[in-house]
Amino acid sequence: FGYQQWDASLSVDDKSRPWMPELTLALNNFLDEHGVVNHVYQSSGPAIYNGTTYIAPREITLRLSGRF
Repeated sequence: FGYQQWDASLSVDDKSRPWMPELTLALNNFLDEHGVVNHVYQSSGPAIYNGTTYIAPREITLRLSGRF
């Protein structure tokens, strides 16, 4: 559909210390592209339907997780 989506992820974890938490920073669609995933046009039936689905906008996630 003429677009590229770039994602990146960085995790910090110390396997020698199982009690230490893991920190992850994720960046999805960091170019903030507005690409089309799906486009549906239906003209049959009782109603006309015209719908477009876009990729998600830029998203930054910071996750802190631990094991116990």
